[in-house]
Amino acid sequence: MSDTMPHPAETAAQAPQPWDPFQLMDRLDEDALRRELDGVGTTDLVYVVREGGQEVVGLSKTGVDECCMALVSQGQVIREEDLQYEVIGEGRPWIVTPGGRFSKDYPGVRELAVALAEHGNRVVIWDRPNCGESEVCFRGASESEMQADVLAGLLRELDLAPAVIVGGSGGARVSLLAASRHRDVAAAVAVWWISGGVFGLLSLANYYCAPSVPAAWNGGMEAVAELPSWEEVVERHPPNRDRILAQDPKEFIATMEQWMAAYCSCTGELVPGLPDDDARRLDLPALVFRSGASDYNHPRETSERLSELLPRAQLVEPPWPDTEWIDRARGVWQGFERWPLLAPQLADWAGAWST
Repeated sequence: MSDTMPHPAETAAQAPQPWDPFQLMDRLDEDALRRELDGVGTTDLVYVVREGGQEVVGLSKTGVDECCMALVSQGQVIREEDLQYEVIGEGRPWIVTPGGRFSKDYPGVRELAVALAEHGNRVVIWDRPNCGESEVCFRGASESEMQADVLAGLLRELDLAPAVIVGGSGGARVSLLAASRHRDVAAAVAVWWISGGVFGLLSLANYYCAPSVPAAWNGGMEAVAELPSWEEVVERHPPNRDRILAQDPKEFIATMEQWMAAYCSCTGELVPGLPDDDARRLDLPALVFRSGASDYNHPRETSERLSELLPRAQLVEPPWPDTEWIDRARGVWQGFERWPLLAPQLADWAGAWST
């Protein structure tokens, strides 16, 4: 080989690399995420970059997030791998939503699904955003509305709509909002332990949202990530910690305050997020379990008024004593262990209106 001829390896090394716009976009997204973690957010929805003699125009990370939430508000599921659910049994589709920020693994939730499945039903249990092993999400007019939109999207994604949508406490509110906002996914709705009244609703704002405000204000998002209210979602889905840290503290505080305001009692809205006029138009089979007279978080009057608003509602007594909720608060019950007792009534009711 001639000394003046280049070695083949040297020739290959000198060959220009093809320009890859996807590598550029990945780098931009990584830079945006790094800036968010440093507390420097951006409101730009679109970027325009010139590199290598080429021009790239695309959605920024913020733009992608905005588009994702717009789709979620229409009932589309985004990043389903971060939304944890199980499907139990075969037959008529149902979906069960627990209360609080409790997960599908909380005692009594799966057991209710199994009991319903034994009556010939296909039952979804799931971890809502901000619960269990699912991802956190801080968008939407309220936490319940955001979760209701995701519920609708999940049913569509699983091809299980329309379904019988049921839930207790916070799950009752999410179920009602999903049925009202996405009528096509709901065959019927059944609810129990409906939160209401000034004390009942403001205590929710104080418990679920209020602690995050001073934490973010005084200690930044690191302090928020350490709060007990976010402990389970961080522990069970570690990427949630980075999602929390990536929030702009000022925007996060504004969101928490907006979510708190959604719980404030106001005229013409018995259930937060569900105007009474919308409830009157919710023309589908509904089963409302009367709350206990001793229950100050879910007043009996709220359940009775809801049954009057819903045009096709039946108001029935639950299969447990009047003190069920306060017995749970006293530690007699550790979870929702008695929820499976609802299954026979729910199954009989569904069988009656579907024949």
